[in-house]
Amino acid sequence: MRRTKIVATVGPASESDEVIQALVAAGVDVLRLSFAHGDLPSCIDRLRRVRALAPDLAIMVDIPGPKIRAGSFGTAPVTLELGSSLILEEGFGGRRYFGWCRYGQARTLPAEFVDARPTPHGR
Repeated sequence: MRRTKIVATVGPASESDEVIQALVAAGVDVLRLSFAHGDLPSCIDRLRRVRALAPDLAIMVDIPGPKIRAGSFGTAPVTLELGSSLILEEGFGGRRYFGWCRYGQARTLPAEFVDARPTPHGR
């Protein structure tokens, strides 16, 4: 009896019906779907298509964890000086910032990234 399972990720390069059917024919045990990218309706559509093509196959779904995604900062770099604040707001455009947080909820972010260190003005 085989103890190893074969897991194949269904993504942009492998989401056609023909490729999914070929994966099933090749002996894949689990089809993995990533919901970290794309909108919910397209993810649900992909799940339904995979289930229709492989009704008895296991499906593993990766869901996105908590994260902060930055929107457009425009063409000029954003410089944070020591003691300045960065406000995360839901929405895109102009010099606004986007982040996963509830309205009015304060958040403290670690500034341990090389490109996110506060520097004295003029450096």
